[in-house]
Amino acid sequence: MPKKWIKPLMIAVVILLIIGIIWIAVKAGNDEEAPVYSEDEVVSIKENSDYRYNIYGDGTVGILNYIGTNSIITVPEKINGSPVTRIEDSAFEATGLTGIVLPETLLTVGNRAFYGCEKLTSLTIPNNVKTIGKDAFLIEKNNASSFVPWVYSRNTDFVIVGDGILIAYIGNAPKDLVIPNNVKHISRFYFNGPAIESVTLPEKLRSIGDSAFEDFTHIESISLPESVTSISHRAFYNCKSLTEISLPASCKTLGNEAFACCPKIKKANLGKVESIGDKAFAYCLRLSSVTLPDKGLTTIGNEAFTDCSQLKNISIPDCVTTLGFRALYATAWMNDQKNKTFIVTDNGMLVGYNGAGGQVTVEDSSIGVIVDAFREREDITGVILGNSITKISNDAFQNCTSLQAVVASKYLKYVGERAFSGCTALKQVDLLDGVTEIGKNAFEGCTSLTKITLPGKLKTISEECFVGCDALIEITLPTALQTVETNAFHQCPLEKINYSGTAKQKKKIVIEEGNAVFVSIFNP
Repeated sequence: MPKKWIKPLMIAVVILLIIGIIWIAVKAGNDEEAPVYSEDEVVSIKENSDYRYNIYGDGTVGILNYIGTNSIITVPEKINGSPVTRIEDSAFEATGLTGIVLPETLLTVGNRAFYGCEKLTSLTIPNNVKTIGKDAFLIEKNNASSFVPWVYSRNTDFVIVGDGILIAYIGNAPKDLVIPNNVKHISRFYFNGPAIESVTLPEKLRSIGDSAFEDFTHIESISLPESVTSISHRAFYNCKSLTEISLPASCKTLGNEAFACCPKIKKANLGKVESIGDKAFAYCLRLSSVTLPDKGLTTIGNEAFTDCSQLKNISIPDCVTTLGFRALYATAWMNDQKNKTFIVTDNGMLVGYNGAGGQVTVEDSSIGVIVDAFREREDITGVILGNSITKISNDAFQNCTSLQAVVASKYLKYVGERAFSGCTALKQVDLLDGVTEIGKNAFEGCTSLTKITLPGKLKTISEECFVGCDALIEITLPTALQTVETNAFHQCPLEKINYSGTAKQKKKIVIEEGNAVFVSIFNP
């Protein structure tokens, strides 16, 4: 080899070595996975000279409050390059602002956003705003309700803003109220004048917001257009004269307490709804028949039909995977089955237990899910779950203060939130490798639990899962573990953590805040 080539060749070799070292370093850095945030998850809270604001997982900004000194402001479309899409709850509540221009990027205005703004006379809301929260423009003073001055300056009976959102009615309401055709969303609105006896909704209405018709005590019926997709929290709460409800096929979501305390409703046809909120029909004392869809419906919330004392005709379809606690409590359907040891819905959910205390074995092959049959039974000391049980629902054994041992089969897959919270005598929990998910606060306050072996396929120890287990000193972790969520072991005097995974697996486990004792032992 000619001598003149030796020096350039050595330089090339050195360069290649440097590139290789850099590549290895970059690859090692990439092995440290960056946290992944959902679109609606707050990543951080920041502030500048004018605003405190949230930064969300999708890179957008939500204004928390104004901290500047001007009385008239223009909210910017972007802050540090990130679009402003939200005005958060109570963002401008009770401020002395007189004028506000909201940005064209805005999509959402939160609850009470401008509540109590007695000097607000000028407000510009862009047409692309999709949702406005409850009481956003309300003033409550001396036991009387009114709106911020800007609302009255609109000089119209129906105040409609953004993308067709009805936020107020300031006319003298007739007995028969006809809402304009350009309304797509109804927020809660207040009215003056005689009690409204009927409401005609527009054909293109999409959503009925929180408390929209709450306390409309004289309306006897409501015809919901085929365009409605959601009915929100307390939308028809305490409509005392309403006798029947039929949801259009377009309606997929029924919010918490949507028709609660409507004592004259007798029949409810819920169309093709997919989710029924907590207490949706609670205390509908004359409700005797409910028709649920046999496809698509997945969730019926806590106390959804509680104290519907005349409700006999209801069948929970197979498509329902989540049935909240006390969903059927004090219904005629439940009362008719008092002589049965186990009360089971048509789709195999155990909602009632009328048997003796002590050791209980659940081996009925028709039962697939434990709902709230044992909740707060202080006389149960042990539970053996048969092979057909695949799910323990939220709150299933909550506050069973004498429960000492739970034995499940390999077919159990899911343990819900707060499933064993407050079980202060619980010492033994046998969860086999079939379990892939354990919910938040599942073992909160189990003060007799000293050690536990977690299932081999479990990837996440949920938030506050063992919080307050002040006797828990030993835990065996699965090698599949990926995340230990916030405060999972808060107030646990851990002394020993067993883990058989490799050093590489261990390094990848994300341990969130509030687990100082766990970290001191696991990563000394």
